[in-house]
Amino acid sequence: MLREVEAHRRDLCGELAADGLSREQAEARAVRQFGAAAAVAARFAAATASTTAHRAVTIAAAAFVAYAGVFVAFATAASPLCATSPKARRVSSPCSWLQLRS
Repeated sequence: MLREVEAHRRDLCGELAADGLSREQAEARAVRQFGAAAAVAARFAAATASTTAHRAVTIAAAAFVAYAGVFVAFATAASPLCATSPKARRVSSPCSWLQLRS
């Protein structure tokens, strides 16, 4: 990003010098048009923070969807094992700890 900004500044200096300004004048005008270094840095930081936050939200949402999918898959696969039918009661069920004792 920094190289791109520097390249644009150099291009603008070249255009301004071609229009008849001295190198120093072209440099000064290019810096004025781009803005102060602090302002450029602040705009860059804001853009970077926005991109980072968007990426973090996207990854968190994807992780939640994946977790929910795994939960549903395990719940679906385990439901026959946790059945409360008489046959299931005779067989030692891996979900027997879920059943209420009476």
